[in-house]
Amino acid sequence: MGTGGRAEDDTLVIELEDQLRRLKWYSPLRFASMGVQQWHFVGLVDGAVRYESGTFAAPWGWGVEPLGKAIPPREEWAPGIEEALDELRTEITADGWAEVECGARPWQHTYRKRT
Repeated sequence: MGTGGRAEDDTLVIELEDQLRRLKWYSPLRFASMGVQQWHFVGLVDGAVRYESGTFAAPWGWGVEPLGKAIPPREEWAPGIEEALDELRTEITADGWAEVECGARPWQHTYRKRT
């Protein structure tokens, strides 16, 4: 149970994710040499993916984190990011989720299931 007696599966969060991250054969170094990564947004409920957006390309950044995590992608250099997020948010709210919080990043939205 979460805070206030709500079950964890009543909360959904949107996160930015490298599209290939959940593949068993994924290796960040394998794809770093390409210079571009395919990203998407995921709607997570208790850590499990319930929703996935369309993909968009963003440059790979060298260092500790991919560029999309260290510097938030923007439409100027990650075309399609706004459309992917808008479509995902529309799908989530159409399924009965209500937005309850926005985080520091443009995609960091938290939802609760309407009862």
